[in-house]
Amino acid sequence: MTWQDIDAEKGQIFIRPEVAKQTDGMLECIVDFTEPLKKRADFFQQRTGKLHQEKKLPWSDLKKLPWSDFPENALRHSFAT
Repeated sequence: MTWQDIDAEKGQIFIRPEVAKQTDGMLECIVDFTEPLKKRADFFQQRTGKLHQEKKLPWSDLKKLPWSDFPENALRHSFAT
C-alpha cells in the first residue's frame, strides 16, 4: 500500500486488489476510518511513498527473540496490526 491509498479528507482507505489478501472477486475495497483513525487524520496528510518501510534488526537481536513461542503467522498479523 502507499500513502496515496489513504484519503484523510474523506476518511477512507482504498485497498487495491493487488494488495488485498482476498478479493472475493471484488475489484476494489474502500474502508471507512475507525474513530481512532479519525482522531489522527492530520497524520495522514501530505505523506507519499510506500506505507511500510522495512526495518531490519541486527542478526544479534534476531537471535535473542523467543521464536519457538511465536505462532507461524505472528509476523504477518503483527504487521497488519
